[in-house]
Amino acid sequence: MAPKSLLTLYGLNDTVLGLVGGSIPQSEGLDHAVRYFGTWSGSDKLMMTVQYTGKIVAPTLRLRALLQYTDDLRDAPFSPTADGLSKLSETLSAARRVSGLWGILPIIKWLSSIERSNPTSRAQLTIERIQALSMLAFYILETISFFASPAAPLIPRSVLSERGAARASLWSVRAWGLYTVLQIVHLRNDWKEAQEETARSREERSRARLLQRRPLRSGRRSRVSSLRLSLIWRSCRALFIGPLLVVYLRPSIPLPCSALSLLWLRSMVAGRRHAYRLPHVSPYIYKQWSVYHPFFHA
Repeated sequence: MAPKSLLTLYGLNDTVLGLVGGSIPQSEGLDHAVRYFGTWSGSDKLMMTVQYTGKIVAPTLRLRALLQYTDDLRDAPFSPTADGLSKLSETLSAARRVSGLWGILPIIKWLSSIERSNPTSRAQLTIERIQALSMLAFYILETISFFASPAAPLIPRSVLSERGAARASLWSVRAWGLYTVLQIVHLRNDWKEAQEETARSREERSRARLLQRRPLRSGRRSRVSSLRLSLIWRSCRALFIGPLLVVYLRPSIPLPCSALSLLWLRSMVAGRRHAYRLPHVSPYIYKQWSVYHPFFHA
């Protein structure tokens, strides 16, 4: 039997050192958050949401500071919080562009999986091939334009001129726009498949709506919102539009939140795949999740 002093020490150890861990209950939501934000897509969508939220809130705070200064409620017409949010948005923007370096890996895996899968139709196979190639071009051109920009001037002007960097950026956005248009067509075809498969089984209709229709709706909203921005930046006129106007034209809040909620729903389903796997879920949806979510293979 252990001495009384040792038992007292053990009890003190459990009380003090185990206080924080013991007060945190087991949570499925916490497990889901770790699983979701541990992926490249999850962390990217979170940074995108914070980035564009800051771009919306910062001008509002500046206007508030100016009105308060006019009413003699503030000593200066400036808002330090707005300046901090602007700098945070710029930092997150650069971080997202740098993280695109390894974001190309899922695209390479996607290209490989397309040629080793059984597509539902020849048209779907063609759409997926063009989508994958357009995203590959997007990441390559985006990386070139970033490292030729003043933010990270690793490529000297003797190798790539300023005009060449601008054209690389422009064509990267056009490649992204092509992917977005084709994704809308792809989602439309998947929606038709989901409707046909849902009609075959009345018992599992409610589950099929949750697992198929809700992600497709969110995906369509996200792609349509992305298409607006790609059309803006596709033309050289975007160079003369203020960044704040572009943010408002993008619908900044709906797009990141829609993408964030879409991936959250997908990762939730992916985390429960060992509990059940519906036979009528579209193979394309499972394939897309397996490409963009490494934990799908856990």
